[in-house]
Amino acid sequence: MQVFDFNNQYNKIENKILLLQIPFTKDCGAKNKCISDLVLNVKASIAGDSSFPFIVKSRNDRFTIQLSIKNKKDSAYNTRALVQYSPNIIFAGIEISFKISFQFNASYLLENATVDVYATSDSEEPPETLRDNRGQVTIPVKYEVGLIFVSVSKEHHVIIAANETIPTAINTTEQIGDEVTLHYRIERGEHFPMPNLTLQILYPDVTTAKNTLLYITALSHSKNAICKSSYPVDHLKIGSGKSFVLPKIKEPTKDTIMECDTFSCASINCALAPSDISQVNVSLRVWKPTIIKASIHSLTLVVKALLRSENSSLILRNDHQKLEVT
Repeated sequence: MQVFDFNNQYNKIENKILLLQIPFTKDCGAKNKCISDLVLNVKASIAGDSSFPFIVKSRNDRFTIQLSIKNKKDSAYNTRALVQYSPNIIFAGIEISFKISFQFNASYLLENATVDVYATSDSEEPPETLRDNRGQVTIPVKYEVGLIFVSVSKEHHVIIAANETIPTAINTTEQIGDEVTLHYRIERGEHFPMPNLTLQILYPDVTTAKNTLLYITALSHSKNAICKSSYPVDHLKIGSGKSFVLPKIKEPTKDTIMECDTFSCASINCALAPSDISQVNVSLRVWKPTIIKASIHSLTLVVKALLRSENSSLILRNDHQKLEVT
């Protein structure tokens, strides 16, 4: 076989087809006709299957396809490899070692990246040996959205004095207890488009004895969000001037940590249309009468926010799927 002539390494790329030509010496001895038997092997530098697809990230959006063409019989002259590929990848370069480089194309978010390769030559090859002249690589992929999901505040401290008393009625929201305001912000990443998102905020609203723990007083959000809450905001209308007479309660809880994995929780569910910036703000009041009645020295209330992509091809990083505030 002659040394590769790469003066014109690859022809123009049209219709997502790459044609590579490898010249071979036509030397078939006394025979007038060369009968070749080409064998093509194709290998990708990445892998994935339906259970564990390859995750495309902004820092690893390239992969290579390595081709190996062997001839088992007479010399094959003007051997060619024809490469076709799906529109969610872009031809990004070729190496002398016959490694073809691709880059993922953010304009086409397909579930599979596919590359079909065909090996042909100007020599005659029997039909029964043509089956190994073709190779295909199919890689199931998902795309990691590089969004930013943050909460402005991670921890709140509320102090209730030991001699604090319980009023007979609550006339203002300030009398309920300290206010905790949570700001959730989602920013678009640079590489892949923003999918439709669902944000769920869970907070412990009552104890096991059904006494109020956290009371929602305000909910606001950006224009691209539609939010629904388990309870209407300020459902007792205390902020509107309505007086709420406190019933006599007993609070037997001994728990010092209340989170939604083990306790009843109220929820705020928001559907977020794609936007460069999304924001949801929630104000909660700590219901002091319940805390005073509980025979505990400290209590940790955990508010959890869960973010989910509604596009199965666009996924979120693990550390951008859940935030907890105490």
